[in-house]
Amino acid sequence: DKLKARALIDDFQVLHSQNMRAQFQEDLDAGRVPSFWQLLSKSPVMVITYWALIAVVLLITIVPIYRFFNS
Repeated sequence: DKLKARALIDDFQVLHSQNMRAQFQEDLDAGRVPSFWQLLSKSPVMVITYWALIAVVLLITIVPIYRFFNS
């Protein structure tokens, strides 16, 4: 039962991954995937906020490590 279930899950994941990649490529070819600059021009506050949050997370994770190795 476990092996059969694992095989079904593995098959599903492979098929799902292939379908998602094909859908993304289709969207990319049709121009439905916005570029970074399109996103920035459409909603600059959102993009800047996300980048600021990424910077905060990086600082929270890197600063303690830096201090640990330099003390």
